[in-house]
Amino acid sequence: MRGIFLGLHLANLLMLATVFAAGVLAKAAGVDAAPWLPVHMALAIFASLLAALAHVATFTYFMATTNWLAAATAKADLDTGRFVVSARAQKQRVLIWALAAVAATMLAMFVWPGGGPDAGARWTGPAHLVLAYLALAVNLVAAMAQYGHLRARGRMMDQVLASLNE
Repeated sequence: MRGIFLGLHLANLLMLATVFAAGVLAKAAGVDAAPWLPVHMALAIFASLLAALAHVATFTYFMATTNWLAAATAKADLDTGRFVVSARAQKQRVLIWALAAVAATMLAMFVWPGGGPDAGARWTGPAHLVLAYLALAVNLVAAMAQYGHLRARGRMMDQVLASLNE
């Protein structure tokens, strides 16, 4: 799972950084940003889907391994407090990080300065930039936190497997 996790989250972070760079270049060009807008929007849509995929895949792994740990712990007659309760708490923390990262990404995408009922509103440009920074930061911190939980989950599963094989 480590390889899949790292691949998905690295692709997610690179895509978010690419969208951010395209937006900054469009704004910094100092000329008509219209040619950059379709590129920025298409990349943003793809990045938001990739962020959702990365975090949902990670959470799905934790759901499945929590169920496996519960079954394996029962079969090996191990302490459920040590493994199952801990696994469920990890799963909840991973869910919170996943929801925060996807929400920050979607929020940055939906608050954009280019149109809609707020077309021309002065607050949307700076708000979009701040939310884009926030989306990058939250996704980075979420990936690091989830990776820590992934490593801990692997150690926990190794312990249960060792008990099952005795």
